[in-house]
Amino acid sequence: MHTCRISGTHIVGNTDLTGTFYNCRALRNLYFKGWDKDLYLEYSPLLTLESMRNIVNGKASSMATATVFVHPDVYAKLADPENTEWHKVLTDALEKNISFATI
Repeated sequence: MHTCRISGTHIVGNTDLTGTFYNCRALRNLYFKGWDKDLYLEYSPLLTLESMRNIVNGKASSMATATVFVHPDVYAKLADPENTEWHKVLTDALEKNISFATI
């Protein structure tokens, strides 16, 4: 059984992150700068609002479109228009051609 105990990490540039966050259920803080591949964070229900803002702001300008796969709990916060701070992350992401999805 794979156990992930990451509490936060900093990723820069075009790092291949395939499978990096598999089963990272305790992951809260993530800082990306210049990411240029779809992100798979579907195992991480505890991601913070600040982390989600950093993900949106860290997308490489060279990447036309991107999908960030998130845990259903995170997606629910993003999609809820009454949760104004989280929903703003979703609308800001759309302006940068980033979509959120859940698996």
